[in-house]
Amino acid sequence: MTNTFNAQYNSGIQIGSNSQTLQVIPDSGSFALVVPSTLCDTPGCRDHTRFDYKASTTFNPNPIDMSKTTPLAYGQGTVEAVIGYDDVSVGGMTAHGQGINLMYDEDINGFEGSSFDGIMGLGKNTDSSGSNSGSDEALLSTMNQGAFGVCLGKGDGDNGRLDLARHKSDLPSLYDLQGSNSAKLTSVGDYHWGMRLSGMGVRNSSGDTFLHGAEGYGCTKAEQMTGACKDTDGCDSGQNCAAVIDTGTSLMLLADENYYSLLQLIEDSAPGKMDALFEESNCDNAHTLPDVLLTLGEEKKTLAISPSVYMVVMPVGVGTGLKEWRRTKAANLTKAAVKPEHSEVPWPYSDRCVDVFSPMGARLITSHNGLMYILGMPMFRQFAVAFDRAASPHTISFAHVEGTHTCASCSGSSEEMVATGQPTAGGTLQPPQNEERKEATGGVRIDPSKLRYPSRHKYKTKEDGFVHF
Repeated sequence: MTNTFNAQYNSGIQIGSNSQTLQVIPDSGSFALVVPSTLCDTPGCRDHTRFDYKASTTFNPNPIDMSKTTPLAYGQGTVEAVIGYDDVSVGGMTAHGQGINLMYDEDINGFEGSSFDGIMGLGKNTDSSGSNSGSDEALLSTMNQGAFGVCLGKGDGDNGRLDLARHKSDLPSLYDLQGSNSAKLTSVGDYHWGMRLSGMGVRNSSGDTFLHGAEGYGCTKAEQMTGACKDTDGCDSGQNCAAVIDTGTSLMLLADENYYSLLQLIEDSAPGKMDALFEESNCDNAHTLPDVLLTLGEEKKTLAISPSVYMVVMPVGVGTGLKEWRRTKAANLTKAAVKPEHSEVPWPYSDRCVDVFSPMGARLITSHNGLMYILGMPMFRQFAVAFDRAASPHTISFAHVEGTHTCASCSGSSEEMVATGQPTAGGTLQPPQNEERKEATGGVRIDPSKLRYPSRHKYKTKEDGFVHF
């Protein structure tokens, strides 16, 4: 997968009888294949490769049925699409007669100039009904792919990789569990790649420290005294928290109540270190911070995220203090991602070493597993993550990655089917390699204008407002 400012990762797919190539974001947080088409004449669509359905002899229906339309919501805006069917090739494999959402209108802020043309949903369900686009088979189902794996290089500018396989055991050895910081865990729900989240904490030389009870929601003492927050409200108490493992989200989004309590725990473990890092233009000294711990799955396995992964370089307005930046982070980063030409980062700005955690900005409740979190791209820098759609129940495996650039390229072994551009005769594809790459210790640099946020609407239904897992 090709890296754009460490915030977007794209793979190439081919559509139609004449193999029109478009760049798409592989998205484990959505379900449908959505691409711009020649029906769409917005400035954003015109700036991208548009699928010309009239040029494909295998497209149907012809003429196109404009009555089969659907709205789609993403973090940066909405899309109006019409459903069509054609052959879609990914990494040398072809899904015949695949349902495709063809954009005919969009208001995606920042779409013009973005590196991706469309979105390739990799949701766990066998159909695309999670996108309200009917009951057409999902792309991986049409291709009979029961598993896929994603991991991203840790170095600045490193590419990533997407591996597809009929069975999880067919994925490359990169996804084999290695060491104590690895696990195969149960995923809950029918549509989203969701997991139980039953604990958050930090690990340093003194041991592990977890948030407990009400502090897991960031409750103030006053709120606890008035009963607004209770000890039973924490993620460690009953079925109160859940997380989506989302390849299409750039950051680690926490419930608003939990964001500050986790940062305070990091600061308590390493007094003054985050303040010192905020004054630096790189993350060379991120190792002075503790690991962040997440307890995931029905198995309640604790996995560690290293500071070289959860600390990154971002531009921050000169004169902005750490507390002010955190207080306005959710609003400012979202605005920068939505409208880069009107970024809230004042000029001039300077690079700062900051954390990848961000408030959710919306309170999402799952139907059976409580408050929701979204764990995005940093998870795929720490782990090679394998999603097993064929397992019952579905599972997500996290294989600890040691090498800095381990996930930045593909080995080229014959059993791999890697979606990264034009298919080769062997079905294996190599992503382009950057000539110069920084080591992870310096920290990846993220451009706020390229950040991808999930839409709260893609997790809810209008009927009950719950996330279905």
